[in-house]
Amino acid sequence: YEQARVIGGGSSINAQVANRGGPADYDEWASTGATGWDWEGVLPYFRRLECDLDFRDRFHGNSGPLPISRADKGEWSGFVNAVSTAFEDENIPYRPDFNGEFRDGHSVVPLTNLARRRVSAAMAYLPESVRARPNLIILPETTVVKLTFSCRQVTGVDTDSKTGQLSYRAQTVILCAGAIHSPAILMRSGIGPGKALSKLGIQVIADVEGVGKNLQEHAGVAISAYLKPKDRMLPTATGYIQMHARYSSGHDGCPLTDMAASVLAKSARHPVGQRLGTLN
Repeated sequence: YEQARVIGGGSSINAQVANRGGPADYDEWASTGATGWDWEGVLPYFRRLECDLDFRDRFHGNSGPLPISRADKGEWSGFVNAVSTAFEDENIPYRPDFNGEFRDGHSVVPLTNLARRRVSAAMAYLPESVRARPNLIILPETTVVKLTFSCRQVTGVDTDSKTGQLSYRAQTVILCAGAIHSPAILMRSGIGPGKALSKLGIQVIADVEGVGKNLQEHAGVAISAYLKPKDRMLPTATGYIQMHARYSSGHDGCPLTDMAASVLAKSARHPVGQRLGTLN
């Protein structure tokens, strides 16, 4: 897995897409014991983090640090408009707000973007006023090797950087390193499947079988087509991922709105990619 080694993580280099997960997924988490992670439980936090520049309703916040905006539908290329027509013909209607009611439909793409410029998590949460706080220290080019313990209580972290290895102690330690590195740090620290850790010479602090397992990636199929000049991305368009769609496969055992697609007005920055439209 590619990982962004920069402050702000993936939000500093990704496509800025601000889609939310499906409500049924959060409700399933809660049903398996993740109390507070049901859809109505997480919705206030989605509202709290965002400043949606286009919508004001129960689904959206308008005073959070992260701006959410959408390109105008008028920027769609001829190719994207043709895909929109095809979706309409299949009863997958246009919906202005992809982060509103979770139903089948297609829409413009919500972006973490202000005045056509990226706003990463670092830009939103670490402005100059925050970076100036005396109680905030940012350590660039530093790797968290593992957590440290007193008995079974986390007391801090061991780190490694160009200047050497250092340990930091704190009353409260929050581990928030993403889907890849959070379990990796836990396992290096002795929290995870005991047999596997013992084979690697890691002292087991807590034998938790699920740590480091069950990561699932979605399957994807990309279909590209060479476009006539009139159907290519407009030079004034904001972004190349111009449409998202959700629809239902109808297969037995699959929930509603189980399929997703992105429509790209161009497929790469190079000259050939600018001539290709992609349904992904």
